[in-house]
Amino acid sequence: IPYSSVEGKSFHDEKIKSFFARTDSIFAHNASFDRSFLYQMYPEINDQKWFCTMRNVPWKQYGFENSKLLTLLQAHNITNFQTHRALDDISYLMELMRKQGPSGHPYLKDVIAKNPMKKYAPASQKTRV
Repeated sequence: IPYSSVEGKSFHDEKIKSFFARTDSIFAHNASFDRSFLYQMYPEINDQKWFCTMRNVPWKQYGFENSKLLTLLQAHNITNFQTHRALDDISYLMELMRKQGPSGHPYLKDVIAKNPMKKYAPASQKTRV
């Protein structure tokens, strides 16, 4: 996203925090990436259970070339492009998670069958003695 697209814009912090407060689980494709930068702005997200739809599904074992969201969306005839806009990605990911995989159940079942991710610890906390 070019800087010019976000210059002068701001987040609705209270609204965002209210969304996090109303949930106990968060699903994201490549969740470690999303969580790492969200944590910087909203440390309370570490209290939620995080599930990764990229790592918790054995995409390659199921015969997919890779676990990139666009690759999976195309393979399931959901869309041929990815805007990298939050609402679009969320809508497409929800549709993908409802699809039945080779195992005979929706991919979401694979995701929640694994434990949530461990709590995020920024590098600065990992190096402390």
